[in-house]
Amino acid sequence: PPPPPPPPFLMIRRPPTSTLLDIRRQRQMCIRDRIAGRGLLGYWGPNLSVAAVLARQDETAGTTEVLLGGAEEKIGLGLPKGFVLHEEDALDAVGRVLEREVGWRPPQDQGEAVFDGFTYDRRQTDHAWVESRAYLFHGQLDAMPGSLEAAGEFDEVRWWPLEPETVNRLPSDQAQFLRAAVARLMETDRLPRSVGEGLLERTG
Repeated sequence: PPPPPPPPFLMIRRPPTSTLLDIRRQRQMCIRDRIAGRGLLGYWGPNLSVAAVLARQDETAGTTEVLLGGAEEKIGLGLPKGFVLHEEDALDAVGRVLEREVGWRPPQDQGEAVFDGFTYDRRQTDHAWVESRAYLFHGQLDAMPGSLEAAGEFDEVRWWPLEPETVNRLPSDQAQFLRAAVARLMETDRLPRSVGEGLLERTG
């Protein structure tokens, strides 16, 4: 007799109009968590989260710094991040998150999307999961905020040197966002390729 057909979860077909994000969602739904319902997430289906990578360039010293926050009860560092509210635009959301977490709101429509995709969240279920979008805000030293006020989830925020040791103190998903920002800075000649490639080789 002929062999039985493969299990349905292995049969992922790409419809003619699907996008790479559609395929990513299909694959996510194949990795079952065996937990039904919405769980602790706010919405059924994808819950969009935004993160901000603030980087500033010191042309005189030839260095780049990134804004990170920390909490007293946590060892690692973190990027400003939060969920998009109902009917809120993602760029508006990241501006709101920055104002809440560090006391600074970027100019309207400023920010480059450097990451957009599924990220693991321990609250995810078979019916609710998290998709993240990270935005890069980059400027010269005098164009970026100097002193910032920690709020929200942070007890302290400050500028850190963009080095492998800094990136490796971030949670894995946020390190992925920062690595994507480094790649964008290299592609647009805002970061020396030797510096960016060396950082990417020693992180992730």
